[in-house]
Amino acid sequence: MASYHIVALLLVLIAAAVLLIIYVHLTVDQEFRNLARADSDQEYRREKLVDLDRQLEGRLPLPEQAAPSSKPLSAAGRALPSVLLAVVGILLWGGFFAREAKSTWLYAGLTAMLLAVGIMLAVLKRRKWERLARSLRLRADLRRMDGNRSGAAADTRELVKLTPWSDVAWAELSDDLAAAGDPDSALEAMRHAAGLDPSYCEYRMLETSLCIRLGRFDQARQAIDNWTSLDTAGADVTRLAVYRAALELAEGNRALAVESLKEISLDESLYCMDFIEGDQALSSIRELFPLASLRSG
Repeated sequence: MASYHIVALLLVLIAAAVLLIIYVHLTVDQEFRNLARADSDQEYRREKLVDLDRQLEGRLPLPEQAAPSSKPLSAAGRALPSVLLAVVGILLWGGFFAREAKSTWLYAGLTAMLLAVGIMLAVLKRRKWERLARSLRLRADLRRMDGNRSGAAADTRELVKLTPWSDVAWAELSDDLAAAGDPDSALEAMRHAAGLDPSYCEYRMLETSLCIRLGRFDQARQAIDNWTSLDTAGADVTRLAVYRAALELAEGNRALAVESLKEISLDESLYCMDFIEGDQALSSIRELFPLASLRSG
């Protein structure tokens, strides 16, 4: 192969690599790279909040149907433009130096280039919504670090408009609303999250907790029944026993609460206390919890 052929191939591949780097730079998620630093550096966190406020100014509040309700592109979808760029480089190289069917090589290369550019533009347009969603989630995270749960709830409200398919976004909204003093809305958001992922026990646990705190014992019992119907094992069985005990005690059934706690083994006690301390709905059973190590008979 002539040396100028090799040089031309290298130039084509370098050009494709440059385009790929630009594409990756525009689509890469940069918002969370320094989140750990923000957690420990208050001044940096303040600067990031100012920067995010500037980025989001004029873009909020979003309309109810802010973006397509479909999920983000898969890894294969994001990799497709890169693959096409490589194909373009090979086809154009073949078109320049092929001895036969030169026009066919060039035509195929130009077609693949147009296809790659079109897909890249579509992906970038889609990624615009994803970057906005990540900016909202980042600002919500930073506001939580500062104890501003009302501000975080405002951001997660906007986030669920962008990602209505995301059970995680709805769960984050529920957590923020509960911390901001709006348990009714928090319960509604948590039920939405549980509806999007019915098999995730954590959502059933949080739904049960909110119902107990609101004094809606019938709804709490229904949530426990839904939780029981799942394929629970290990830690979920233990937590289920604790929440069932909390509900029984809230309804005045101390004996049934004690019976439920007897299902918990002594070696699970420390694990249980970790999440009991963090849940207001479980505060009533702290005095009964040592009974979990007892065994009937």
